Amino acid sequence: MSTAQEDNVTAGQKVESTQPPAFDAPHSSDERTWAALAHASALLNMVTGMGGLIASAVIWLTQKEKSAWVAFHGLQSLIFQAAVYLSISMVVGVVWLVGFALSFITLGLGTIVAVPVMIVVMFLGMACGTGGLVYSLYGAYQVYEGREFHYIWIGDWILQHSFEATEGGTES
Repeated sequence: MSTAQEDNVTAGQKVESTQPPAFDAPHSSDERTWAALAHASALLNMVTGMGGLIASAVIWLTQKEKSAWVAFHGLQSLIFQAAVYLSISMVVGVVWLVGFALSFITLGLGTIVAVPVMIVVMFLGMACGTGGLVYSLYGAYQVYEGREFHYIWIGDWILQHSFEATEGGTES
């Protein structure tokens, strides 16, 4: 329990933690390493395309019986990497398909507009992918240092759906 939570409890106010009790405990070096590897697996996406997705899925599947905290970070990383991959692929893919269709339909005249737009969107996709990688590496650093890390929207959503049916934060 944090100092702020202890102060509120001693003042007569009960504060409920949004995290399961297992997440508040100190984590072993192995747990921190596995959680950091789940986030850092995004580096594999730069080389293999989808290797980070596979690595974070393997970490989630192999560690979920051993540590709920590591499983949470593995699943969180898996969902974040999949969301980044799918959103970039869909936006770039749709723009490129429309660009090729426009060029074909206009017998090449649309190429004057379509090709520069396609190139800009491709570079924006690469920038978004790099941003996702930096965010994942920041998460890896945070959990390796023993701090909590939640991806925006994804972390809270996983906590809500993974632990809503459980009592006391332990899985049944």
